Amino acid sequence: MCVESQCIELRKKYPYLFLEKKNDGYLIRGTIFLEKDNVKDRYEVEIRVVSDYPRKVPTVKETGSKIDPNFHHNPDGTLCLEAPLTVHEIFRANETLLNFTDNLLVPYLYIHSYYRMNGKLPFGEHAHGAEGILADYKKRFEISDDLIVLGLLQILAEGAYRGHHLCPCGSKKKLRNCHGGCIRNLVSLRFNFMKDFIQILGWLKKERQFNVVPYISKRVKNVITSLKNVPNEKWTY
Repeated sequence: MCVESQCIELRKKYPYLFLEKKNDGYLIRGTIFLEKDNVKDRYEVEIRVVSDYPRKVPTVKETGSKIDPNFHHNPDGTLCLEAPLTVHEIFRANETLLNFTDNLLVPYLYIHSYYRMNGKLPFGEHAHGAEGILADYKKRFEISDDLIVLGLLQILAEGAYRGHHLCPCGSKKKLRNCHGGCIRNLVSLRFNFMKDFIQILGWLKKERQFNVVPYISKRVKNVITSLKNVPNEKWTY
């Protein structure tokens, strides 16, 4: 389904969103009225849909100055709807603008409105940026140790799964008999784990004074160099 058709579907539920064609894709601008539980609110938003959609997930900015910039934003000013892998996972399940709005954007707006009303988040506080990304992987791997999670994530980032190797978690089991199943499930999502890995390395280096040198393989170094050369690319390493 093309973007125009998806927008028609989207506007049946969110009639105050309007599509604009741009040279590099589309902008969907307008108002979302929120009504859930005892929360009633409205937000002015701008959803950017780039030309290679749906390969790239849409991004959103709130344009009504209602959301404080310190409240779960990405460095480029877009809303941090969820951890990158979770955003990817939810969107890939149904690559439509309606799914994106229903299951990523609106839940974020609800959480913000709840916070403004109650002074706390409805599902507990979540860390920002690379720390939040690390927390997401800790939950997925069911591991609390930063370095063990980093070792498991490196397997994903470098495509280095070897089932007969010992699992980095220290269980003394072979990877295929330990965290291998979780890693294989994540691989099936076809996500760019390398960027998450580098973001976490940068955060550990800055905030924990962690020696990242042993984790900087030739492949990682090449990706770091390429990221530095991408105009307007904002990252934390």
